Amino acid sequence: MSILLTQPECWSLAVSQIFFSVGVGFGVSTAFGSYNERDSPAFNLSIIIAICNSLFSFIAGFAVFAALGYLAHLEGTNVDDVAVSGPSLLFGAYPVVFSTLPGGIHWVRLLFFDLFLLGIDSAFSLVDAVVTCTNDSVPGSKLRKGHIVIAWCTLGFLFGLIYATDAGFNFLDVFDYYINFLLILVGFFECFALGWVAGLEEQIVQLGHKTMLAYMFTNFGSIITAIGVWFGAGSTWGGFVAWILFYAVGMFVTSYFLKQLKDSQSSDDLHDAVKWTWKKLYWALMFQNINGYVNKMRDVVGYIPFMWEVLIKHVIPPALLVVFALGAADGQFGTYGGYVIWPYQVLGVLSFCFAAIIILVGFAAPGLYSWTFQPQVNLDGVSKSSPEDESNELAAESSISEDKPGEEEMQGSVEVSA
Repeated sequence: MSILLTQPECWSLAVSQIFFSVGVGFGVSTAFGSYNERDSPAFNLSIIIAICNSLFSFIAGFAVFAALGYLAHLEGTNVDDVAVSGPSLLFGAYPVVFSTLPGGIHWVRLLFFDLFLLGIDSAFSLVDAVVTCTNDSVPGSKLRKGHIVIAWCTLGFLFGLIYATDAGFNFLDVFDYYINFLLILVGFFECFALGWVAGLEEQIVQLGHKTMLAYMFTNFGSIITAIGVWFGAGSTWGGFVAWILFYAVGMFVTSYFLKQLKDSQSSDDLHDAVKWTWKKLYWALMFQNINGYVNKMRDVVGYIPFMWEVLIKHVIPPALLVVFALGAADGQFGTYGGYVIWPYQVLGVLSFCFAAIIILVGFAAPGLYSWTFQPQVNLDGVSKSSPEDESNELAAESSISEDKPGEEEMQGSVEVSA
C-alpha cells in the first residue's frame, strides 16, 4: 500500500499494462470483434476475456515471485537483492532457475520457445488491427488483403530495426514509457466520444446548448481543477475541496438553465407524457444520449448493463484524466530514465506527439478522415447507401407515388404532418 501512495506513477503504469494486455486502445479488440457474428453477446465475451486475462496475470505473478524466491534461496540472499524485472528476469533469472531442474537445458529451450510464441501472437494481433482498418477503408478495399499484410509487416520490420541495435533496450524502454501516455489519451477520447459526443445534437435540441456546455464544463472543469491543485499545489485535501466546490457551482448553473427550460414550457400545449419534470430533465442531461445508443446496441448484441453506461460516461473519463496526471506527475516527461536528449527523449516525445496530433485532428475535424470510410451497416441492420444510391431510391419512390396516388399518398402526408 505504501507503494501505491508514495509512487503514484505506478497507477498509470498499471492501467497502461492492462491496455496492452487486453488490447484496448490499439484497435485489436475492435478488429477481432468485427469477425464475430453480428448478434454475438458482446458484454459476455468482454467479461470472459477480461477475467481470463486477469487470472492469467495472477497466476503468472506466482510464477515470478516463486522463481525469484528460489533464486534467492540458491544464492543464499534476500529476495530484495535479486528482485529483477523485464529483460533481466526473462533472460537472466528464469534460465538460471530452470537450469537447476532435472533436464534443465530442455526447460530453458522450452522457455525461449514460449517467449518466441508470445512475441509472434502479439505481432499477429497488432498487425491484424491495422490490416483490418486498412482493408475496411475506401483505398484499402481495392487492394488484396495479402498485399496489405505484406506492406504493414515490411513497414513494421523497418521501424523495428532500431530495436535490433545495441541501444535497442534503451529505445524500447523510452518508447514504452511515452506510449503509455498515448494509450490513456486514446482511451479517454474513445469514452468521451461515446459517452458525451454521441447523441449530443439531440440533447442540444432538447435542452439547449448553454445547458450542455455548462454540464460538460462542470464535469471536466472540476476534475481538471482538482488535478491542478493535487499536483500543482501538492495539496490532496485541497484538490478534493476544489473538485466538490467547482462541481457544486457548475451544477447550480446547469440547474438554472434547466429551470428556465422547465418554466418555458406551456402546460396547455403539452401532454402529461412529455412535460418536463426535474427527474426527466436530469435523466435527459446525464444519460439520454448514451442510453439511446445502448438501446440500439441491445437490439443487436443483447444484454448490456446500465452500470456500463454509468462507467463509460461518468467514471472512466475522469479516472483516465487522473491516471494521465499521475503518470505525468513524476516529472520525467522529457527526461525519462536519465537518457540523453538525443536521440532517446526526442524520438520518444515525437512518437507521442505524432499520434496525439492524429487523434486530436480526428476529434476536432472528423470530416478530414471521411474519405477512408466505406458505407457500413448501421445498428438497424440496414446497409447505409451511397449518395448516388439514395438519389436513385428517392427517384424511384417519387415515380411510384406519381403512378399510384391515393391512399398510400394520403397516409404518407399524414405521417409527414405528424
